[in-house]
Amino acid sequence: MKSGSASAFDLREIWNLLRRKIRMIGLSMALVLGAALIYLFYVTPLYSATAWLFVDTDQKNLLAPNDSYASPGSRDNARIESEVLILKSNTVALATIERSQLVNHPPYKFQLGLTERAKTLLGIAANKPPTGPDLVSRVLEKFDRSTTIRRMGQTYLISVTATSQDRHHAAELANSLSHTYINLQVQSKVNATLAARDILQGQIASARDVLAQTEGAFDRYIDANLFRLTQESGNASLHSLRAQLQETNAFHLEAEVRVTQAQAAFEVRDWNTLAQTLGDEALKDLTQQRADLSQKLGQTDASTPDAIDLRGRLTALEKNLETRTSMAVSDLRLDATQLEMVQRDQRRTLRTTVLSGDLSPTTLAQIYQLQQEADIAQRHYTTLLSRAAELQAQALVHVADTRIVSAVLAPSRASFPNKNLILVLAVIIALVLGVGLAFLSEYYVGGISSTTQLANVLPVPVATAVPRMDLAPDQSSIADYVLDAPLSVYAESLRLLAAQSTRVYAPRPPRKRRLHAPLLWLPPPFPLKAKARSLLASPALTPLRENRPC
Repeated sequence: MKSGSASAFDLREIWNLLRRKIRMIGLSMALVLGAALIYLFYVTPLYSATAWLFVDTDQKNLLAPNDSYASPGSRDNARIESEVLILKSNTVALATIERSQLVNHPPYKFQLGLTERAKTLLGIAANKPPTGPDLVSRVLEKFDRSTTIRRMGQTYLISVTATSQDRHHAAELANSLSHTYINLQVQSKVNATLAARDILQGQIASARDVLAQTEGAFDRYIDANLFRLTQESGNASLHSLRAQLQETNAFHLEAEVRVTQAQAAFEVRDWNTLAQTLGDEALKDLTQQRADLSQKLGQTDASTPDAIDLRGRLTALEKNLETRTSMAVSDLRLDATQLEMVQRDQRRTLRTTVLSGDLSPTTLAQIYQLQQEADIAQRHYTTLLSRAAELQAQALVHVADTRIVSAVLAPSRASFPNKNLILVLAVIIALVLGVGLAFLSEYYVGGISSTTQLANVLPVPVATAVPRMDLAPDQSSIADYVLDAPLSVYAESLRLLAAQSTRVYAPRPPRKRRLHAPLLWLPPPFPLKAKARSLLASPALTPLRENRPC
């Protein structure tokens, strides 16, 4: 017997409880497992495909490999985290949506929700389907939910995961997002390089004007002071050198004008103007032949074989004209370049001749200042031209800092739902729920079913439990039943009750007298707490409440 309100932990009692409630536990587990199986049967599987990107943080220059360098490690983490955020940006997402035409893909198309469908069935005006920016915004939200981008620990790898109901679409979406990001990265570098080149082009125009001004300033100084310079230097050849330079300048200017006019006429295919500008006899003959063929073609029926032959001859003649014109314009441009070189040599000779004479200090200082300004302007102009050319070439050979190290193939298994995990969790939840319901039913909902439970409820010792007994027709009292079945549970409970009563009411010293009362328990069909209150108020406990033995 166990007495007291706080009885010890009894494994046998718990096992008996679980045996009594095995049906409830089994029913709970069956319901939970059945719900899990129904969920797994009807849920739409989702497939996930992951592409791996490697971020190379080293600065690369294909035109100057020696200028490439590795960035410090502290900057690498910031760089990789920045690339992850760029991958998550709306710019990359919108470009991927446009590239993959996701607006027309079924999972991303606009579909009426339950509310809109109910309104439509009831004849209530539903909301208008989204268009324009609203539609793109909804597609963008679905795209963000279907993609996951994260850095793998502290490595240089970035995982790009796409989830879709179609396993092939999941792989295509992950690959498309990766390629779009890399293309945008290259395009961003190209745009930055071309923007820098455009800025230098503006500076080149200004530097060209400054160079022309400085060169003209020296020439104007010589023109204005040629007589004085001749007297100071004692060199009479300065006049002839200056005349030769002026003549070369005139020829160069005329060549530049002819090149400009010829180029403009060639763009509009004005062959007559080209022939007159270039002064090429062969070109004039070709132009005349073209005019004759055009006239004959205009006088011939377009559907006749002669017209077809004339059109073919006219097309071939125009090709010859283009070839001849290109050669003539190139020769004219070459002449202009040669005149410019002669002009530069004559100007250098004139300056050297002027500076080699015995000039006054004031004149030398003025000439030196003009010469230095011209040299500085020329170096600045040359530097800008060289840098602009480098940027133009670099824009064509940019490479991405990120590359795909593992492309995506269509996954063979669904990533959701995880059937094994769901079934294991369902078994655990079902078991916990069944056992919990069993304890709840045993201790808070159902009646008293054992002496241990009764001892935990009542603040008095429990001797035993006497089972309910029905007398046979030939039995007139309980004594007859005990005599007929002396080894039955009922008879054994009476003997145990008598033994416990004898032990409880054995003589004891008065000062150590303790109040005990045996209790005969007959399990009724009502809840535990109500039953406890009824037992405590029963006449059998009246001696106990009056502090006297019963």
